[in-house]
This record gives sequence, C-alpha cells and structure tokens, in this order.
Amino acid sequence: MQPRKPAELPVMSDSTVELIRMLDRGDSLDKIYHALIESDLIKGIGDSCFEGKELNILLHSMSRELLRSILMKTLGPDLYDKDFSSKKLWGRVLSNDGPGAYIVFIFIRDRKGRFLCVKEIKELVGLLRLYAKAVDIYQVHKAQDQYGSSQIMPEEEEAIRPRFISSIKDHNVKASENINQLIRMLKKRCLPGVDEETFQMQSPLLVGNSGDISRRASDHLQGKSLSQTPKVWGLLLSCLSVMGLPYETRFATLFRAWKDADQINHAEILGTILAGSLLSVDGCNAKQPGTRAGDGRIDAFGYENSKKHIFAGVSWFRENLKQSNEDRHNDPEEEREFQDMVTEMQENSRRLKEIKTTIDQGLAKIEDAKTSFEQAKVEALKHLKSL
Repeated sequence: MQPRKPAELPVMSDSTVELIRMLDRGDSLDKIYHALIESDLIKGIGDSCFEGKELNILLHSMSRELLRSILMKTLGPDLYDKDFSSKKLWGRVLSNDGPGAYIVFIFIRDRKGRFLCVKEIKELVGLLRLYAKAVDIYQVHKAQDQYGSSQIMPEEEEAIRPRFISSIKDHNVKASENINQLIRMLKKRCLPGVDEETFQMQSPLLVGNSGDISRRASDHLQGKSLSQTPKVWGLLLSCLSVMGLPYETRFATLFRAWKDADQINHAEILGTILAGSLLSVDGCNAKQPGTRAGDGRIDAFGYENSKKHIFAGVSWFRENLKQSNEDRHNDPEEEREFQDMVTEMQENSRRLKEIKTTIDQGLAKIEDAKTSFEQAKVEALKHLKSL
C-alpha cells in the first residue's frame, strides 16, 4: 500500500510519507531516527526527550514491518486477524508479558480491519457535539452552585454528571475542550471531494505504557468498564456503540523496556511520536507522554525477561543494529558510539545464553535426580515386598 490514497488514508503528513519512503528503500533505522527528530512530527514534545541515545536504541528494537504499519496508521487492516491474514505481521511484534509501551486501535467488524467512512464520521461528530453541549451546561450548573444552594440531591447530582467529563480545576477552562479537540481531530479525516462511503484504513490510535503491558492495555478494550481509560477514548467507543456499530479494539506491543522506569517513559514518548497519537495531532492521547511515575511493582525479573526477549528471542534488533552500524562508517566517532551499543547487545546476548545453558543443565540434573529417586523407590518397594 502506497502512502497516498486520500479516501482510505486521510491523515498522512508529508514528513510521515518521507519516513515511509525511507523505510521502503531500505534506509537504516538510524537514518530514519535522525530524519524523525528533525521533522515536524516531534512538535509538542519537549526537546529534552531527544538528548542521548535512548529513543534511537528503542527504535531499533521495533521490526521494520511494524514501524511501517504504525507510520501508515493502518494497524486495523494489518493486525485485525491474528490467526490468519495478519499472522505474519504479528510474528514481528514483541510479546506483551512485561514492561514497556503499547498501542491500541479500533476497527469495525466485517470490514477487514477498516474504520469508518466520512458519512459515519460526520454522524459521530454530531453525537460528540451533543455531548460537549451537555458538558458545558453541566459546568455552568456547577459554577452557579459552588456554594451549595442547589436543591439537587447528591445521588441526583451523580446521575446528571457526564461520565466522560474531564476534571477541571480552572473554571475559566471549558470542561468540553478535550471533546472539542476530539471533534477537530475527526473532522480532519473528512477530506473534501472523496467518496464519503469509502471505509478508512486509519483509525485514531491510543498509546500507553505500563509495568505490565498485557494487564494495563486491556483496560482500553471493548467489554471493559472504561473507567481506567482516557476520557476521550471512552467517549469515542461509547459513541460508536450508540451508533450501533460492531467495533472491536486490539492492542499491540510497541517497545519492551529492559532497563528501568525511565525507559518505559521513553518508550511511550517514541510511540506517541511515531503514531501521531496526541489528541492535537491524529489520536486520542490528551496528556503528554512520558510522565508516568516509577512503578515499584516491577521487579528485576520483568526487565531481565524483556532483555532476554529482545536480545536473544527476536532477530530484528540485531539486524537493525548491524545495518545502522554499517551506515556509520563515514563518521568514526558515531561509528564508535554505535559499536559500543552493538558490543553491549552482544555481551547481553552471550550472558543470556550462558544463563540459559546453566538453567538447562540444572533442569537436567533435577530430572536425573527424579529418575534416580523413582528407581530407588521402586527398589525399596521390591525389598519391602520380599520381607
């Protein structure tokens, strides 16, 4: 799929198209990373996020196939059928049993992973405008009743409070602002002059991070209470239900963290940039990425498990590093820095293989001991019967 089909791919910036072309012609991920941080795709992300090599290293842990799907924002068509048509790409996605960052996408059932058409998006926008109006009315009511003069009982107050209203401490800020941003984001998908009944391949995306990807990402899926998901995401899914559309949501791992909590935040930052998932861009992330507090529940095993998976369990991390290292021969200093990173990866891979060998040997000894014990038990029983 080429990145220029307005009816099916309505949100494709020139910078994104250039990155996809770099991928398609085989440029290294190091070149792609530097093109990324020099583009307008990082607008709204703090400059301090790009100091050091953390984001560059993380990018190399993603397969090129998944990276293309994320840049294209076509995760629905690419990953909707895990057991058949999407099986090959799922094989290029990291596992979700550990710390890191993830991405959530939506598609409508029986559309081969596609989202809505322009006509449906316009209907969705109408519902959101109605909800935003209700939120504004509620906020005015609360402002007028700040001294408790209302005759409404607490349980009645709870019943009329819009479920997906954001917490607003500044009364000069409209509580419906995020909803209005969601409306603006969706309206960008309604390009003039296109077939309004063509289903779009791109859906709004949501990026998050966690010490346990599988547990946290499932909070954003259909069938959940949506109490632990961003308000705009929950509202979007609720409106799709009101429209009677049989939507489905899935998530995929973007990056696994193998170092510490800071790396988990870096993973969310990079994922948000690649997916364009900020509400002000093309997605449903209302908050800035990388602001998650450290999680004391993550033990060293979680990071070690990620390290084992990335350094020894998948092939593309080594392949990506090797290609980028070869690209750096023209700059001795950069080549040395990147070679240090490759050496570290190789050392970690060697250590993991040694650990695996030790574990395998230990398990073999346990099996031998069990066999000896069973044989001794049989002999003892024979001896007892002979008495």
